[in-house]
Amino acid sequence: MQIRDLYVGVRGREILRGINLDIERGERHMLMGPNASGKTTLALAIMGFPQFKITRGEIIFNAQPLNNLSIDKRAKMGIALAVQAPPKVDINFGQFINEIEAKFGKSTEPVEKAFPQEVEHFKSRNLNDGLSGGEKRRSELLQILAMRPKFIILDEIDSGVDIDSLKLIGEILDKRQESMLIISHYRHISNHLKVDKIHILGFGRILVSGSSAKILDGLERYGYKKYLKRLGICKECPSKECVVVK
Repeated sequence: MQIRDLYVGVRGREILRGINLDIERGERHMLMGPNASGKTTLALAIMGFPQFKITRGEIIFNAQPLNNLSIDKRAKMGIALAVQAPPKVDINFGQFINEIEAKFGKSTEPVEKAFPQEVEHFKSRNLNDGLSGGEKRRSELLQILAMRPKFIILDEIDSGVDIDSLKLIGEILDKRQESMLIISHYRHISNHLKVDKIHILGFGRILVSGSSAKILDGLERYGYKKYLKRLGICKECPSKECVVVK
């Protein structure tokens, strides 16, 4: 996944202002940032939601430009998104998994075979009907894996999740080979899932990048505002260049 000088607006308001990001095959990147910094906007723009208008720049996946492709075409290319609040849908989970695998092609290890206990837990229930936060996230993850994606976007997969569910989600993802963009406010998921690079989004662009846990340590110690200021970045004097933390 390559993102080049990406500008995105919603209802005439510019949200992203020059995003540059490269995620190589098999890499896992964590995108962090304060509320309303544009993390979900980036996720939905990559997925192709039409209300998120690309006004400049380009998104490229496997050497193919995505800007003018619909959501379903991007999904068929292997891009999958786990949204923050998956809706309740009046369809049986087991039936839905079968339909997904029929559409995208069953792998040598279907979801029901790979995660028998998890599928058994959900298969008699409708999608997200009466599920806890952690159950919704686990259910959504199984649906995504049934698509056999190549690139997975996880928008706050750790939100509203208890410790046991977080550990299970992290362990499932850590065994996967797909490239991932993991959006989160906290480091918790990284305790169970190896992350290759960390980015901080703010003021509409990526301000800090690095592979070091120093970024996570700094955020936990100082919070976003003070940590960015310690790196010489603030709203009044934002650096034009991304700060790389080694």
